[in-house]
Order: sequence, then C-alpha cells, then structure tokens
Amino acid sequence: MRTGTRAWRAGILVEENFSLTELHRYREQDDVVVWVDLCAPGPDEVRLVAHELRLDAHAVEDALAAGERPKFDRYPSHLFLNTYAVRVDASTGELTSHEISAFIAGRTLVTVRPDEGFDMDAVTRRWDGRMLAAHGVGHLVHGLVDEVADGYLAAAQVLDDASEDLEDMLFDERTPEQAVHRRSFELRKSLVLPRATR
Repeated sequence: MRTGTRAWRAGILVEENFSLTELHRYREQDDVVVWVDLCAPGPDEVRLVAHELRLDAHAVEDALAAGERPKFDRYPSHLFLNTYAVRVDASTGELTSHEISAFIAGRTLVTVRPDEGFDMDAVTRRWDGRMLAAHGVGHLVHGLVDEVADGYLAAAQVLDDASEDLEDMLFDERTPEQAVHRRSFELRKSLVLPRATR
C-alpha cells in the first residue's frame, strides 16, 4: 500500500506525505486544499479517511471493488467519481485499462487506485505546472480527468496508426495471410476492452 498526501495554501504546497492521522488538521483550515492518494489501500487506511470525510459506505465499497462501471454520483457529504485510464503499447497494440476512483469532499480530493498502473505523477506534474490547486479542488479534479482523457486520445492515435499498418499489410502480397489475421485479432481485442469497462 502506498499513500500520498499533499496540502496547498493559496496554491502553494505547504506539506506533503503527512500521515492520514493528520488529515483533520488540514481539513479544519478554510484556506487549505488537500489531496490524499490511496494506492492499493488496506481497510484501516480506507476506514480512517472514510470516517474523517463522512464518506458514504456504498461509495467506499464501489471504490474498493474491481470492475465498477464509470460513474459520477452525488452523496450528501461528497461527490464520487469512478473512471478508467487506458494506455496502448505502441509495439504490440495491446490496450490496458486502470481503474481510478475519486472522492470530492469540500476542499479535499481523495484518489483510490488498486495498483500503480495509472501514472499519478503525471497528474501531479499537471497540477503543479498549471498551479491548479490555487483554484480549488474542482481544478484538481479537472487535471485528473484531463490526464485520463489525454490517455484516450493517445490510445486512439496509436490504434489508428496500427489500423493503417494493418491496411498496408492487407494489400501487400508479400505479407502472409496468417500475419494479417493475427494482427487484426490483436487490434480487435484492444478495441473491445474499453467496452468491457463501461
């Protein structure tokens, strides 16, 4: 389990990697934006954050369950987002999918990931490069979703290039028919994955 924490005041990072037991200290300050990242969390960490933020038990269950559908739900004390990031291996055309959940509670954003497959460092670089924390939690959420969306655009470009390569193979008489069928099958498998995560 890996936990990351950050606190910003007026967009300036004031502390990071503080203990979850210190979360209440920052939540009591009106001018602080907080982010908690729970990667492959244990039940104690989730319980602590859920209690502190008064998170709905059903939303917590969804964040910890694998394969939940993408959703954006409203609860009395918070919002809950569940989405998937994708990545395509340019050499094989294999598409992988990584689930990400997020709780938006006041000035606090909590991300929950089952593993490190999604690059949260890219998200924090986006936040820092654009000073998004200065504008509140909504802008942090925007940065997160923007990174996910960019991943889909990059994956679409790789798959588009791969389909053009397949067309070239199809009309090249030197390419064995079996190679064309295999490549077509691999691409089809990659295209089906996003549908399976809806």
